[in-house]
Amino acid sequence: MNARKRALVIGGNGLLGYGILIKLAAQKWMIRNLDIREANEHMRIKGVEYVVGSMFDEAILAESLKNIDVVFYFISNTIPKSNDENLSNEISKTLIALDYMLHMMVKNSVQRIIFPSSGGAVYGEMNDGFAKETDVLVPKTAYGTGKLLCENVLGFYHQKYGIKSLIFRIGNVYGSPLFRDKQQGVVDVFIQNVLDEKPITIWGNASSVVRDYVFLDDVANAIEMAARQDYQGVNVFNVGTGVGTTTLDIIECLCNKLDEKPIINYDPSTSSGINRIVLDIGKIQKAIGWKPRYDLSKGITETIEMKRDLMWSGG
Repeated sequence: MNARKRALVIGGNGLLGYGILIKLAAQKWMIRNLDIREANEHMRIKGVEYVVGSMFDEAILAESLKNIDVVFYFISNTIPKSNDENLSNEISKTLIALDYMLHMMVKNSVQRIIFPSSGGAVYGEMNDGFAKETDVLVPKTAYGTGKLLCENVLGFYHQKYGIKSLIFRIGNVYGSPLFRDKQQGVVDVFIQNVLDEKPITIWGNASSVVRDYVFLDDVANAIEMAARQDYQGVNVFNVGTGVGTTTLDIIECLCNKLDEKPIINYDPSTSSGINRIVLDIGKIQKAIGWKPRYDLSKGITETIEMKRDLMWSGG
């Protein structure tokens, strides 16, 4: 087995991390998962070594980094709707955590890291066109600024210690095989609420807010494919669909596919953040030949089936 296929996943019980675990296992990686929470029995994946503990416990992290070639860093300390009054939340919960992880990687001679940045918040407002990796970044929120600072920290560790990183600026991910327990992830939360006969809340203008929605399995596939490459330095890739979708588009798609009619509450006073962001995915397509397999209709259909299965199974 290729030595680069020994992975430590940090936060594999979360949305992105779990999707990555599934994909890595399917591709026969040797996997260790470190998460502060015990994985539920139905979430456990055959062949994965599960370690329960905090990454801030130096002994646990050092042991977890043994014989590891690539760290998949999918710990989530903040979300886009976190306190946006200042940067203290992002610095204390996000930046310091990443710096500690990189310090421990240097100390334990691990040279590669995979980092999920934001495919919306780091770019700022895009009134037209597509966001490209070469664009000047003008984040409007503390969350986006925190992600940009993390990208800069990765650059510093490459210059000073030779750490090689893959940074993925990911669109709005949906299609989780797990319940979303945070009010984050429009498609998943909308579907869960409709199936559970709960209202859904729309922030801002449903017909003008545009996002790039990308199915979780497509994201995991892109990351796994790129992680297999013998990359050097710091590499940044957008992962999305290149298609702009409004909240109204999502509602209409749900109505076409569900027997239940959504109960909708509108909250125009709450900002949805950036008004428009659509990603240019040409770079990753050219680099590794990846392209998304799910359009919105196919992705929503599969997400509905997964959520129904969860409800029927009591998962």
